[in-house]
Amino acid sequence: HHPERDALFVGEIFADSAFGFSLEDHSLIQKYPSIGGIIELTVDPEVDRLYLSNMWGMDVWDLKTGQRIKRMRLGTVNRHPIVDARHELIYVPSTVTGRIFVLDRNTLEELGSITTGYGLRYGLITKEAKLIVSANSGTYSFDTQELAERFKTDKQVP
Repeated sequence: HHPERDALFVGEIFADSAFGFSLEDHSLIQKYPSIGGIIELTVDPEVDRLYLSNMWGMDVWDLKTGQRIKRMRLGTVNRHPIVDARHELIYVPSTVTGRIFVLDRNTLEELGSITTGYGLRYGLITKEAKLIVSANSGTYSFDTQELAERFKTDKQVP
């Protein structure tokens, strides 16, 4: 859901597109194609972007212009991107690859990854600023401040 746009964004697993719908009149706003079968999606209302994770990577759409701004190859079977707005980072767990890819939220540059092993699933950031990611082997927890210090090259970490 995008509160500023009063819109809902949905996708069907392994489908080739996601869709944006107006909650005001229930009309289709736009179709957002993604090669590789959509696994999950994340809306980032602060920067007006839609992230579509898929089998092989991620497509990023600018919701202001309706244009795809980046298509990137990441791991295999990528899960929903987790936005760390405070540190301007995005974390993308990859189930088969067994890594959490770390991206710069502004430039979408891949900054590195965290190796955890096969089976990553869902993640979130807690009120205490912890990145929590579930996996087949258990649950992983990371301090987002420490991750920002590790991955932000400009070292201007809030």
